[in-house]
Amino acid sequence: MRYSLALLLTILPFTSSCQKDSSPTNNNPKANAQVIAFKAEKCGCCWGWVIQMGTDTIKVDSLPDPDAIGYAVVNPIPVYVELAGMKQDCSSMPSTDPLVTKSYYAVRRLDVVR
Repeated sequence: MRYSLALLLTILPFTSSCQKDSSPTNNNPKANAQVIAFKAEKCGCCWGWVIQMGTDTIKVDSLPDPDAIGYAVVNPIPVYVELAGMKQDCSSMPSTDPLVTKSYYAVRRLDVVR
């Protein structure tokens, strides 16, 4: 009995100090970007999804769940996205298409916001 009480009093402070994560990545994420296009061309720095984040435009060549967005993007799709860093710098690519010069980023998480 004494051992059980001591164990309970040791564990109790750790369990009561837990806090619920209130970040937007929980069940109701808020849109922080929008997928505006998908480029199907297979050339260096051409292929992939084009994402508008505020005033920045980036590209991604893979998504955690590509079927959630699809490949025929007609209207902007609001999304919550967490980036994992730049994968490829395309800023020096010679092109008349401004989207080709946008760099590729890795996506840690992407949720469609409905």
